[in-house]
Amino acid sequence: MTDDYEKLLSRGLSMIKDPNPAGRFEMPTAEVEAHGQKTIIRNFAHVADKFRREQQHLLKFFQKELATSASLENGQAVFLGNIKPSLITRKLADYANEFVFCKQCGQPDTKITTEDKNEMLVCWACGAKRQIRSLK
Repeated sequence: MTDDYEKLLSRGLSMIKDPNPAGRFEMPTAEVEAHGQKTIIRNFAHVADKFRREQQHLLKFFQKELATSASLENGQAVFLGNIKPSLITRKLADYANEFVFCKQCGQPDTKITTEDKNEMLVCWACGAKRQIRSLK
């Protein structure tokens, strides 16, 4: 009977595609271009989609963190000023840590909701909730 159990268990484990779901998420890379006194993230819409966040939310974060004005144009973010790509990459990671990844389980399966006028990060994977800062 133990042999049957071991065989079934081995068969079942071999059918699991990825026992570590955190490995399925790839951090998006910003495609940054400088044009005079403007910096453009060409794939801004793609980055926001990867994070499953609204472009406006991500844009507000960048505006506050970089202390500059910005606009959205055809899926691209255009910032006033010459900003180093390394700084944008670092701020993208900061955004992910604060507004995408769950602090409890580390999964990117989260959404931003509003409860009693507070913005909350809710994890679909473990059910954890935590208050996040508002970007309004």
